[in-house]
Amino acid sequence: MKIVKTTEVKDPEQAGEHIIFYIPDNFPGTHFLAHGQDVPINLGVEVKVPKGCMLLALSSPYGQVSTSILEETGELIMTVTNTGWDVVQVEPGSEALQAVLIRIKVEGIEI
Repeated sequence: MKIVKTTEVKDPEQAGEHIIFYIPDNFPGTHFLAHGQDVPINLGVEVKVPKGCMLLALSSPYGQVSTSILEETGELIMTVTNTGWDVVQVEPGSEALQAVLIRIKVEGIEI
């Protein structure tokens, strides 16, 4: 998978089978999210997913992650929603999410 940074952001890291993405350095300030609050974040990277694969977001230290599953090329944008009861702090340079690159095989469905 090819990754191109579109802004100042820590390089994504591979941790076992996971890829860790970070919040860009130019993310506007620190956000404190109460239960149920959310914030959209452009992760400052464009990814090119190999044909026959997809990039799937698995987890975030901030709670629920909403992001598109990428099957081609595009900017990685996520929305963090705090699903816990404690306030969470989202700040530049911190870990945003862990994702995994999965090889897919599409077959027809029989009913």
